[in-house]
Amino acid sequence: MFMTGTHEEDGVEPADSSFDLEKQRFRGALLDVDNTLVDSERLHCLENIITFDKYGVQITPELHIKYWIAEGGRGTRGVMEDFDIERRYGVSLQEVRQFKDNLYSEKLVHEVKPMPGVPLFLYYLFHTGFNMAAVTTNYRQSTIAALNATRLDQYIPPQRIIAIEDVNNAKPHPEPYLKGAGLLGLHPSECFALEDTPKGAKSALDAGVGLVLVCSNDWTKALFTPEVEGQLRSMGNYQRVETVNKIVERDMI
Repeated sequence: MFMTGTHEEDGVEPADSSFDLEKQRFRGALLDVDNTLVDSERLHCLENIITFDKYGVQITPELHIKYWIAEGGRGTRGVMEDFDIERRYGVSLQEVRQFKDNLYSEKLVHEVKPMPGVPLFLYYLFHTGFNMAAVTTNYRQSTIAALNATRLDQYIPPQRIIAIEDVNNAKPHPEPYLKGAGLLGLHPSECFALEDTPKGAKSALDAGVGLVLVCSNDWTKALFTPEVEGQLRSMGNYQRVETVNKIVERDMI
């Protein structure tokens, strides 16, 4: 068991010991992190603004979405290539990535908070017998720092994280979710996934995850066009949900 500490002191009632595990539809929970479990996208945007200002590139929220959230955005590598930063400033991609990771993990992460309803949702998953893993396209150092800062590491410790360093192909490729299920010793169909982006949902659906739930937010909702919605629904068991609280209220898992 990975939980440390208690929740009674936070005003949360102990789990119902009569819960019937045989009625669960799934055994595993594969959970995206940024702006799914933790309210971090605004801080990652700030991280990029600070980083690239040194190289004469003004990162706006729109550019942040384009490069780091939307499918095909190419992230830091894309900005480096499109603005010719390595040649103009003599700095490598690895050096910029390390600066960004350290900036977030050491300076910005202290401002991160859980997304609404997430602590209680993870408490519910833990006490109803779900195996949990984080599946993220972020770096391990940043992910561990965010989970620690929000006390969600009591449910998802470092050894239950699939980060960008652990895969050869990032989302929307299925590899992250295939590895996430493997980490839990489960077939993907035995798991549900929680995501906030189309590329994350595609990754999980292509991996054969049994149910893909999406809670979009201000950073991602515009990406879910009718065309994208239709594509996702054609790929497998995909559903949009307003908040994580609704997942439990509607008995979706």
